[in-house]
Amino acid sequence: MLFTVSPKVALPKAQIQLASKVSKDKAELWLNNKNYGTLQPAGSDAALYDLSAKQTQAIIDKAR
Repeated sequence: MLFTVSPKVALPKAQIQLASKVSKDKAELWLNNKNYGTLQPAGSDAALYDLSAKQTQAIIDKAR
């Protein structure tokens, strides 16, 4: 997982890279049996996804 932090932004931009490519509509973020929605592809690399603010916040909260 890659977090890009900017000093003027409260929540960092986050991307996640999966081990293998999956169908665009099949990549979802699940934490503690709760679905945080479909992951959005980051460009042409089908294994790299941008996380939404809600998804990023859920991962940060879980890591605490």
